[in-house]
Amino acid sequence: MKTELKLAVFDVDGLMLDSEAFYANAWADAFNLNSKKEHRVNKKVLIKWFYNNLSGKKIGNQLDFIQSYYKNNDIKLIYEEYRKLFAKRINTDKVKVRKGFFYLIKFLKRNNIKLAIATTANLNILSNLLKNSGIDISMFSVVVSSDLGLPYKPSPEPYLAACKLSNVDVSNVIAFEDSESGVMSACNAKLKCFLIPGRAPVNNNIKQASFCVCNNLKQCVRVIKNNFCF
Repeated sequence: MKTELKLAVFDVDGLMLDSEAFYANAWADAFNLNSKKEHRVNKKVLIKWFYNNLSGKKIGNQLDFIQSYYKNNDIKLIYEEYRKLFAKRINTDKVKVRKGFFYLIKFLKRNNIKLAIATTANLNILSNLLKNSGIDISMFSVVVSSDLGLPYKPSPEPYLAACKLSNVDVSNVIAFEDSESGVMSACNAKLKCFLIPGRAPVNNNIKQASFCVCNNLKQCVRVIKNNFCF
C-alpha cells in the first residue's frame, strides 16, 4: 500500500545547490592569502580536503578541525578573511543548481505537495544564495534556518520543526539530503529520506539508513511515483 505524501523537505547546501564548491573555494583562498609561504597548500588539495572533512559541519567544528590539522596557521585570521571573501562573493557569484532540482520541484507542485526547507544556514545567506541561483524562496511555505536557534543536524529538530510548522505528520513527509549529518537528522525525525550524494563522501551505513539513494534529483521522481500517492 502506498503512503500518502503531503510534504517534501529540502536541505540546501550540497543538495539543492552545489554550494560546497563555493564555500571550499572561499576557504582555500582565505587560507593561502593568510598563511606563510611555507605553510600554504595547493588549492586543489585543500578543496578536496574540505569536501572530505568539513562538508556538513557547523562553523565552530570546522574551525577546530582546521586548527588541529593545520597547526602552523592562524585560523582566526584565516576565518576573518574567509568571512570577507564570502560576504563579497555571496552577492555576486551564482551557485550552480544541482541536476534535476527544477524537474523535481515542478513534479511536486503539480501534485500539490507542500515544500519546505530545513537548513543550518543563516536566512540572509540562504536568501542570497537562492536568489543568485534563480530559485524563488517563496515557493517554500516553511523555511527552517539557523535563525530559529534549533540544534544542528544530526539532531532531528530542524526536520521536526519543518513538519510541525507545515502541520503535517512525519509519516506523510519525505526529505532530501546529500550529507551524513543531514540523513541522520531526517531519519532521527522518522522521515523517509532520499540521499543524493554530493561532493562529500557518504559511508555505507548512512546509505543503508536512507529510504533511497539516487544519483540526481530527477531520479527521485520515479521512486516517489512508485511508493507514494497524492
